[in-house]
Amino acid sequence: MSPDAISPPPVWTTWLLILLAVLVWAPSIPSADYSFDDVEGVLENPTINGSLPAWRAFGDDYWAHRGAAGHYRPLAQLSLAADVWLADRVGGARDNAWVLRTSALFWHVLLLAFGARLACRWLPARQAWAAQLGLALFAIHPVQADAVAWISGRSSMWALLPGVIASYGLARGAANSTWKCALAIAVATVFGLLGKEDGYLSGLLVLAVAWTWRTGAVSQDGAVDKALTEPLGTSSANARNPMPYPAPAWRRALCLFGLTVGLAIALGLRMAALGDALPHAPHAPLQNMAFGQRLLSGGSAMWMALGALAWPVELSPAFRLVRWPLATPLALLGWSTTVGLGVAAWRWRAEPRGWLFALTVAAWLPFWQVLPTGEVFALRFLYMPLFFLGLVGLRPQRVTWLAVALAIPLAWRSAEIYTSRGSYALATLATAPQDARAMNDLGVWHLEHKRPDQAQRAFENALASDPTYGRPHSNLGALALERGDLIAAQEHFLAATKKGPGNPIAFANLGAFALRQNDVEGALAAYQRVTNLAPGMAVGWRGMAQALWLQGEHEAARVALERCLQNDPADARALALQADWKP
Repeated sequence: MSPDAISPPPVWTTWLLILLAVLVWAPSIPSADYSFDDVEGVLENPTINGSLPAWRAFGDDYWAHRGAAGHYRPLAQLSLAADVWLADRVGGARDNAWVLRTSALFWHVLLLAFGARLACRWLPARQAWAAQLGLALFAIHPVQADAVAWISGRSSMWALLPGVIASYGLARGAANSTWKCALAIAVATVFGLLGKEDGYLSGLLVLAVAWTWRTGAVSQDGAVDKALTEPLGTSSANARNPMPYPAPAWRRALCLFGLTVGLAIALGLRMAALGDALPHAPHAPLQNMAFGQRLLSGGSAMWMALGALAWPVELSPAFRLVRWPLATPLALLGWSTTVGLGVAAWRWRAEPRGWLFALTVAAWLPFWQVLPTGEVFALRFLYMPLFFLGLVGLRPQRVTWLAVALAIPLAWRSAEIYTSRGSYALATLATAPQDARAMNDLGVWHLEHKRPDQAQRAFENALASDPTYGRPHSNLGALALERGDLIAAQEHFLAATKKGPGNPIAFANLGAFALRQNDVEGALAAYQRVTNLAPGMAVGWRGMAQALWLQGEHEAARVALERCLQNDPADARALALQADWKP
């Protein structure tokens, strides 16, 4: 049978994909709570919880309220703010995590639907059918739990969604206008980078559609739509060929101009907000490593990523660096795979699948560690590579069908990891029993559920596992303070600042303890460090205001309190102090 005789997948295939995704991810929503750092990153974020106006998302770091992390993600923040607003209307965001989880599933399904229809209009019919099966695996692969089942992981969707929607718009016919292509590329690039730092892939996806737009588009009944061939000046002979032809040089130049404009706008907005045009993680784990060592770590991370894709049985939400001597061979395997994808991209460079292979290579960029990232590897980093590989279509198809069937129960199991802070910590400890951060998170979870004795043991275990880790000291100090053991509390708070000199929370706890002991000088020193490390942290300015007031510097105290309320206008304690300190 010739390619022209094959009709593209009908609309009902897209509805089947949507149904599959909902059936796999929806069961974990009703009973789930907030996981990992959702409370700190979402509920306590003043831009998301409504304390600050929505436009502040475009002027602040995502983590400005806890100390800058180099994350500029306004669209992700705004989507979470809309979810919290809705959850507050149905009984309060704190007790209705299901609203935010349902929203995450909605965005995943929306991206899936547009991706499926894009495949039907952009790819040759035979490949479009293979892509439907590949997208089925993308929809429910267990690694997707890190982006779909975890509330804070949705930024990966927002980095890709603008490009998928814009590409679908071009594939509906707008691709015949070069100016529309350039505009779509620019818009997708801007909005993608406003979702997450790797949102440049949105612009590249639209660029791929514009450059490889087939000269004869196959309609739903399998016939060739000759009207779509006219703007590119094709003849009736090649109009029967649904494969793409190289775009004219002027068209490519204009598309590249659109990409450049989009990058300039997005990076300019980031520069105006954070002071850095390029992504920069202040506490990147590999920032002090030599470039060659970072490449080794990045290569081993790529191999670990491929392992998670191929064998998602015992997934861990946290990744640990592979040490020498294993790092070198794993890095070689990881880089070899990347080179293989690059060769495939070159081999089919004139076709959509060649671009999809190239986009997969570009999606590995966070693993390369050319610019040290805040995390070496996380499962949600696979969201975009898996989407592009899904559009390529996996072969043999029988193996893909088997993979989809096996992925369903594994995805249910993977989603359970993200049902609470405790489940996340326990899943990490199952594969890394000595993980001090997971032990500390487990202790915080016990504290949230009023189990101080179990929390104490978890914090002590964290210190036993890693004596250089400072955060358990802050938590043990708080427990000691509750017991009235002031000496132990002071020792722990001081230890937290010595082991975590870049952690503003540690200094805020020390400052609060000093205020409680009427140590005004000590409190001022601690809160000065907080405001230097995290100018957006409201509690730092409030504590400084209290210390200045006790020192008799009332006007300076009012100024500091005003800074506190600028960062969090809903801070109840600051509002009470403001009322008491009125001249």
